[in-house]
Amino acid sequence: MPDADGRLPPGVAFEDDDEEEADGRGGGVGAARGGARGEEGGKNNPQISPATRARAASSRELISGKGGIRNGDSKGGGSVDGGSVGGDQRPASAGRSPLLVIGPAGSGKSAALAQWLLHHQRPGFVLVHFVGSTASSTDHVLLVRRLLIELQRAFKLEGDVPTEPQLTLELFPLWLERACMKSPVVILIDGLDHLSDASDNAASRLHWLPPSVPRNCSLVLSVTTGTTAHRSCERYGWTRSVALEKMPQNDRQRVIDDVLGLVHKQFELPVQKLIVEAPQTGNVHYLRMLLDELLTTAVFETVHDLTAHMLAIARSPQQLCEVVLERFEANFGQGLVRRALSSIKCSRFGMAEEELLALLDVPPDAWSPFFLATRSALCSIDGKLTLIN
Repeated sequence: MPDADGRLPPGVAFEDDDEEEADGRGGGVGAARGGARGEEGGKNNPQISPATRARAASSRELISGKGGIRNGDSKGGGSVDGGSVGGDQRPASAGRSPLLVIGPAGSGKSAALAQWLLHHQRPGFVLVHFVGSTASSTDHVLLVRRLLIELQRAFKLEGDVPTEPQLTLELFPLWLERACMKSPVVILIDGLDHLSDASDNAASRLHWLPPSVPRNCSLVLSVTTGTTAHRSCERYGWTRSVALEKMPQNDRQRVIDDVLGLVHKQFELPVQKLIVEAPQTGNVHYLRMLLDELLTTAVFETVHDLTAHMLAIARSPQQLCEVVLERFEANFGQGLVRRALSSIKCSRFGMAEEELLALLDVPPDAWSPFFLATRSALCSIDGKLTLIN
C-alpha cells in the first residue's frame, strides 16, 4: 500500500536469492540507478511516514518472493513460475514470474511506481515504460522494440533490432537473457491495460511477454483489476503481486491538507471528517476529483451540505465523473461537452487543441471557459489533449 504521496514502503526492493552474487556483476550499468535501498534508505528519507516504514518488512518479503507467495496462494491460482490456467496455454519454465502491481483505476499505481523509482532504485540496469506517456507508447510491438534498443545500447549486444513484428517479439527473451548474464536488470511497465488492442486482442492477451524471466531480472507490471490484461495475467499463473488497497484515513487527511494548501484554503473539521470517513475516498482518484469539485463549486455556507450530497450520490469514481459531467453540461451546454470529450476519447492518440477547435467550430470565447474548467480532467501528451484515466 503506498502512502499519500504514492510511495511504496521503503523496504520494497526486487531481490533474488542470489542477490549478493547478482549485484556484484556489472552493477554500474543502468538507465536509472542509485539511491538508498531497503529500510536504511527509508530511515534517511524524512518524507517517508512512520506508518509506511512499519510496512516495510512484509512488503520486502512479498516482492522478494521469500515470504508467503507460493503456488496457488493468490487469487487466480496456478504456478508462480509459469504454467497455465484456463484457455491460453503458456509453457512452464524455470525462472521468475513477473511481479504484478494491481488495483482499481485511480488507486495510485502509477504514482506508487514513480515514487519507488525516485527513492529506491537498485544497482543495475533499470528500464521504465509508462504506457500512454507518448503516442507510440501504447503499441506493444513498439514497446518491445524500444526495450531491445535500450538493452543493445546498454550491454553492447551484437546484431540488429528487427523491424518485423514477429522477429522483434521472438528476440526479446533472448536478448534479455544475454543482458542478465552481465548485470541485474529491472524492467517496469506501467499500465498494461492501456495498451492499444487490435481485433485479435494481441496486446492484452500478453503473449508478447515471456512467461518467466531470468533469475537476475525483475519484471514489474502494473495493471488495473478486472481488465482483459489482468485476466490474462491470472490465466498465465502470475500470482506474485502487490495489491494497492484503499488509502488509510490518516493518508486521506494528508491529501486533503496538501491539496487545499496549494490554493491556501481550508475546510472546517466537520467537512474534513465527512470526507476522510467516507469509504469511497480511499480511492486516490475519487478523493482528488471530489476536492477539485468542491473547490470549484462550493462556498463556505454550502460546502458541508454539498460534500454530504456528493458522497451520497457518487459511490465510485465513475459515478463522481457523471456528477462532474452533468455540471459541465449545465454550465457550457450539452452539445459542446459531449462533442469535445467524445472527440478526444475517440482519437487514438489525443487531439491538438487547434484540431479540436476546428472540428467543434466554436469561438474562442466559448471554448476558453470550458477548457479552463476541464483542465483537471485533461492532460497534454506531445502537444495533444487526452483524458486522464
